[in-house]
Amino acid sequence: MERRRKQFYSTLFSVSLALICYLLVLAISHDFQKTWDLTTEGRHSLSEKTIDFMGTLNQKVKLYAFVDPRGDSSVIEAMLERYQKLSPRFFEYEIVDLQKNPTLSERLQVRSYGQGVLERVEELPEGEIPRRERVGKFDEASITNGLTKLLRNEEKSVYFLVGHGERRPDQNADQEMSHLRESLQNEGYLAKPLKLAETGEIPADTTVLVIAGPTGELLDSEKALLDAYLRDNGKLFFMADLRTPDSYNDWLGRYGLKMGDSVIVDESSQQVNAEPVTPLGLKYSPDHPITKGFLSYTAFRLARPLELRESQMEGWSGNTTALVNTNDSAYLLPLKDILSGKGVEFNAAGQTPKSYVLAASGKYTAAGADEPEPSPSPDAEPKPAPPSARIVLASSAETFSNSWLGLASNRDFVLNAFNWLAETENQITIRPKDPKIKPISLSRQSQLWLFFTFCALIPFLSTLTGLLISYYRRKGTRL
Repeated sequence: MERRRKQFYSTLFSVSLALICYLLVLAISHDFQKTWDLTTEGRHSLSEKTIDFMGTLNQKVKLYAFVDPRGDSSVIEAMLERYQKLSPRFFEYEIVDLQKNPTLSERLQVRSYGQGVLERVEELPEGEIPRRERVGKFDEASITNGLTKLLRNEEKSVYFLVGHGERRPDQNADQEMSHLRESLQNEGYLAKPLKLAETGEIPADTTVLVIAGPTGELLDSEKALLDAYLRDNGKLFFMADLRTPDSYNDWLGRYGLKMGDSVIVDESSQQVNAEPVTPLGLKYSPDHPITKGFLSYTAFRLARPLELRESQMEGWSGNTTALVNTNDSAYLLPLKDILSGKGVEFNAAGQTPKSYVLAASGKYTAAGADEPEPSPSPDAEPKPAPPSARIVLASSAETFSNSWLGLASNRDFVLNAFNWLAETENQITIRPKDPKIKPISLSRQSQLWLFFTFCALIPFLSTLTGLLISYYRRKGTRL
């Protein structure tokens, strides 16, 4: 009797101790939560772009999410909760029922479920409407891009030079760049064509000027306009084409950049079932904002090797950086053989495989503009960087055309390049991927084995183990 009482108290103490530990862990985990996303696409976690952006958020913003109460809103709430945890002081959200909140719906001009409205939370004069941005879908890309547009104070214009055989942003053919224009719009840029021969000037609101694969010569007056634009701290994105005239090399050479007269052939392209004339970008500058953190490859179609030289801009200092390189498995074909239109048979005899530059950047500052000195104390405001001209040179315009933009990390690279040129580095990182669900497909035999294992074998073995333990315990007690 005494033994049973001791066992009862011992069991009661153990259960009470376990319950107390469970409650303590539950209380601690409420304030200190950590989750692990084991999905290959990372669809249950936010991308680096969102994390970086929310870390710099300094304006209070509220998202009104109009979600149908008849559906399951738990996925949307979980995502918005992750946003709020990244910036609890400046981001808040509210799940709104359209029928129960007609006044709010009317104020925000929302007529149907499935829409969201981002609104700045700030004190305004009476009658003035706060700045708003609509969200068409409740996914990470839409919300983050909406926040970026909402907090941007000015409209950024990107002009594509036309009139010299360049690829255009307003045409939908495979070799044109309408898809790039759409991607730029999602980043908050407005892409427009520009014909210098007609305007005679580069618009004052130009954030980035693009020359995408020119095949005709620039006029001397146009070169003068481009030089004046760059000397006024302009930003240029130049994309080479196989038929880009050599005169562009003479012009770019003064900025320390040059296109080779060859075409890169890369054996690594076989890894992704691409043609050998599609060299893969596999080596990236680890410190440059455009390529920092890049892990995936980029595929440069019909690319010319780039060379980096000393800048010859009088009165300016500049430095060039190789952004993307091939592996040490690339060879060169003469450009004239490709342009001849005849069949070309590659022969590696006499060549040693090496790495070639696929994309490069240049940053130039006037001689009197020095880099900012370190702040005298950690709390002091850092001095702004001096104004600079910036150039990005890509070895292939084909890479960013409608037919190739979506391959590998091509879109990430070109958008990061635009953001670096526009000096909005806070937007630079890998874009959120589409949350594609990949269901497990099992054969009939595998399904039967899983059913037998988890519904029959494991329960049977567990029951048998319990019975045997109980039997031997009783047998031991009698002895």
